[in-house]
Amino acid sequence: AGEVMGPSSDKHLHNKGVKVYFPGNKEYVDCFLYQISNEAPPTHWPGDLKYRELVFYTGPNQFFSSGNRLTYGLAGEVIGPSTIDSRVREKAVEVQFPGNSGPINCFVDKLTKEKPPRKAAWVRKAEESADGSS
Repeated sequence: AGEVMGPSSDKHLHNKGVKVYFPGNKEYVDCFLYQISNEAPPTHWPGDLKYRELVFYTGPNQFFSSGNRLTYGLAGEVIGPSTIDSRVREKAVEVQFPGNSGPINCFVDKLTKEKPPRKAAWVRKAEESADGSS
């Protein structure tokens, strides 16, 4: 937990932020008001998922222009609640997958805590044909 020390001196946060001192840091951190809370963050998120919990992606393969990817069965680590639109925030979490440059917001109905079964060869081939990757 941090301690608010006063208004932010950062011109980008003018009237929208505060200086916060976090134990262990040598300097204050400028934070937007929406980034801090008087309440401890929740320990469980949608899908009853927890911080650092291992999950597996079960949705369709996706490849992003950033180079990030989601493939069926890919294991990742839950790092927090979703940061996307508030209408879906209760249905998604952020997951860090190995090899990706950053976390990806995933709907919890496309995640499982247990390793999913391997897809049949004919299903994989049909998906590759549909993706144009064959």
